[in-house]
Amino acid sequence: MTDVWSSPRSAQHQTSLPADELLHSGNAGIIIHRVGMLEYEMAREGRDFSVDLLGYMNRAQAGVATTFCYEEIFGIHDRLHWLVHLKRPDEYRRLLKMVDHDADFQDISLNDRLPKKGGGNWEKMFVLRSFQETILCAQHGFTHEPDDYDPSDTFVPPAMYQGPQPRDQ
Repeated sequence: MTDVWSSPRSAQHQTSLPADELLHSGNAGIIIHRVGMLEYEMAREGRDFSVDLLGYMNRAQAGVATTFCYEEIFGIHDRLHWLVHLKRPDEYRRLLKMVDHDADFQDISLNDRLPKKGGGNWEKMFVLRSFQETILCAQHGFTHEPDDYDPSDTFVPPAMYQGPQPRDQ
């Protein structure tokens, strides 16, 4: 496994999916911003857990959801931010189904990742009650979507239509 934490790169390097299959802030209809604080003593294991989980989620949910993780470098040490990009809010249901019923997801999230530290999984790696979520959607009224835009494709016209930059840039 490549240590993605040793050198900063753009978020697209967090997944093996090709760029044209990624959802991001320019083409998502809704973004879930999740924040969690790592326990200092288990921060390395928590980062590794995040890498493994996001790698699986992005492959399993390709075309439905893409999640990227960011860590504060100026701010609170060991606080992680995950941006979950979805086209529509109802697709969140597919993520929840995976969390509750997918055996591979369960294996990653419930496996003992702390055998040398008394055992445990993600619940021990993160500070109790540190998770918060904020739901974001593209600002309505600033968009200039093309005539061929299909409103059933995303919850609201995505942010890429807020400016004149061509879609492929």
